[in-house]
Amino acid sequence: MNYHIINRAKNAVKTILQLILNVTVSAISLVRVLIYTRFRKTDTSICIDQKSRLAIVGNGPSLGRDLNLILDKVNDYNFMVVNDFALTEFYEKVEPAYYFFLDDYYWCDEVDSTVENILSRKELFKTIKNKTIWNLNIIIPKSASRTLVFQREFGNNENINIRTYNSIPFEGFKKIEYLLYDYGLAAPRSQNVLVASLYYGILMNYKNIYLLGADHDWLGNIKVDKFNRVCLKATNYGQENQAEYSPWLTYNVTQYDMAEVLRDLSKMFSGYKAVQSYSIYRGTTIYNVTKDSFIDSFKRVPYEKK
Repeated sequence: MNYHIINRAKNAVKTILQLILNVTVSAISLVRVLIYTRFRKTDTSICIDQKSRLAIVGNGPSLGRDLNLILDKVNDYNFMVVNDFALTEFYEKVEPAYYFFLDDYYWCDEVDSTVENILSRKELFKTIKNKTIWNLNIIIPKSASRTLVFQREFGNNENINIRTYNSIPFEGFKKIEYLLYDYGLAAPRSQNVLVASLYYGILMNYKNIYLLGADHDWLGNIKVDKFNRVCLKATNYGQENQAEYSPWLTYNVTQYDMAEVLRDLSKMFSGYKAVQSYSIYRGTTIYNVTKDSFIDSFKRVPYEKK
């Protein structure tokens, strides 16, 4: 009898402590969100037309295969692309409606600012500016907008509009979290650009989102060399034939260790779980078309069946 009383008391204490923790975390997180956003909501009024299908395209090695499946039906979709997609042969074929950037590598010279990377960014921006003859919305975090990099690069192309979104994550009570998401005042924690782009697609009220080129197969392409360095084989689209391992570096050009790699991969896949939960709440279905993708959060379906 005493055991059951003690056990119930312990459970009650745990519940109370968990409630106090959630209240504290929610309050701190909410203050941070409101300070950084200043109550300025994400602009989601740019859904191009009434199409119900959005294709979000990653740059994994399956990109070519996935896109070739739907190129004959390209007019049935609005496309959202990310990162270096404009440097592929598909850019002008799909004429994306949205171009999403998350990584501050693209606007902050202090991040991975080798001469090679700076030249690569310049080539990307030049390609986007010169080839874009359709209406394109470039979507960036508000922190990127303050640098004015994108405004300077694309201000002379009347086809390109720069849009911003609030990328500040919220942690705490789900009801508050989803309310902030709905109003565009916060976003899921995004360790990867596809997490953020999926959230934005949901916020624009797309009811069917197809994820392409999202292999995320880094775990199958990691090894530790004789110097105890974690090395990664290049796996992005167009790099498949290089088949060489090189040290895996962090965003500030330091060597990743295995614990850091697994920690960040865990955060990324947790981000997909959060987006999937939010998509159910909003009535959106996300389909992962990528055949051998490591993402396990979304419905897996061969494109031919959709």
